[in-house]
Amino acid sequence: QFLLVRSAAHQCTLRISANAFFNYQTNYYTQPDSDYPNFYDNVFNTGLNVNFQVNRVWSLLAGYAYTALISTDSLLERDYNQSIVFIGTELSF
Repeated sequence: QFLLVRSAAHQCTLRISANAFFNYQTNYYTQPDSDYPNFYDNVFNTGLNVNFQVNRVWSLLAGYAYTALISTDSLLERDYNQSIVFIGTELSF
């Protein structure tokens, strides 16, 4: 397994902050004593999050994340793409 993570954060104003990220992961699977062939997966994950601090305790969050899995496993067809959009709140106490 190999994992690479990159992220950047920026304080836009006193109340607004943003975070961008990119993750890459590769996994190699060996199948000893099996007729099933060896294969590997490449997983890409990227996104952007924004945080608005309403007051010192409560924040509003919004973000987007995209994930793609590319696999050489042709028998199970494991490839996929996923998009996630989220909104939420955060309490800090």
